[in-house]
Amino acid sequence: MVVGVVADAGQGEEEAAALGLDVLLQRFAGEPGLGGEELLHPALEADEREALVEVAVGVEATGEVYFEIKKDKRPFIVKIRGAKIEVLGTHFNVNAYRNVTTTLLEGSIKLNDEKLLQPGEQATIDNETRITKLEYPGDVVSWKDGYFRFTHENIKEIMDQLGRWYNIDVTFESNPTQTTFTATARRDQNISTILKDIEKAGHIHFKIEGEKITVLP
Repeated sequence: MVVGVVADAGQGEEEAAALGLDVLLQRFAGEPGLGGEELLHPALEADEREALVEVAVGVEATGEVYFEIKKDKRPFIVKIRGAKIEVLGTHFNVNAYRNVTTTLLEGSIKLNDEKLLQPGEQATIDNETRITKLEYPGDVVSWKDGYFRFTHENIKEIMDQLGRWYNIDVTFESNPTQTTFTATARRDQNISTILKDIEKAGHIHFKIEGEKITVLP
């Protein structure tokens, strides 16, 4: 099932299916004020398959996307915000909220024609490519199943995700604690419910004022 694929020139789900592509988009949008629908432009050539992720021509996208690519002799190429990700058959996630970060769940991928990524590894692509081995790579794609999954994450990392999903501003009254938290929550829950659970788990408190949350020591 292809979800959230919107493309111009009549392209869309049929073209994505021809590429051997299943994709889930999470909150893909342009820079503030540009609006921008979720756009994935699939293209099928004789010797390769390609998907360009952008909001409009020349407009960089921000968001997160999960791909499942069927094996094929033709390489599959994803282009997003200047990064090039080449695969044969694989499951992987691309996060483009700040830098482009890709996490490999299955298979193998090549980054910008040079570095190879193995399952369980995550690469951050900016001026250089940095690769780290993840202890819990499944947490990265829990969003596609409708969950937040935090495993030994600090409050700054947790609030970054909650702030994006619920579209709220998050501030810290003092330097964020480095205490780590482990929790699972449904994404359709009210954010106040999730924050109460976090408060029970550690020495931390929250103040909610409209669309603003302050993290208290």
